[in-house]
Amino acid sequence: MSTAAAIATAIAVVGMAYGSAASAAGLPPWLVVLAAALVLSASSELVFVGVVASGGLLWIAVGAGLLVSLRNAVYGLSASTFLPDQRAPRLLWTHLVNDESVAVATAPQHPSRRFAAFRTVGIAL
Repeated sequence: MSTAAAIATAIAVVGMAYGSAASAAGLPPWLVVLAAALVLSASSELVFVGVVASGGLLWIAVGAGLLVSLRNAVYGLSASTFLPDQRAPRLLWTHLVNDESVAVATAPQHPSRRFAAFRTVGIAL
């Protein structure tokens, strides 16, 4: 649990940086919150804000953010070994697949603890 708290604290700092950058770029607050809730990939959000803030086109910003998010597909392959087998719950849990949750989940030696670690860090984030 202390690992999840430490990671969540670090990500909170990144979230504050994202919020500050988005605000400075003039993005509406609703878009900032919506992107944070739906994307859950801080680097993609920061890339999006950086492109918009520098005067880039919106479709370029979205494309750049999606390109950076492609790395989550690789994490998804690792996560497939410990996510539940039932289709509907599995789809819901995939929203929490990111660098930190999968990295922490792959650390435990015992397979039954991997999903618990993934869930704890994913929810904390």
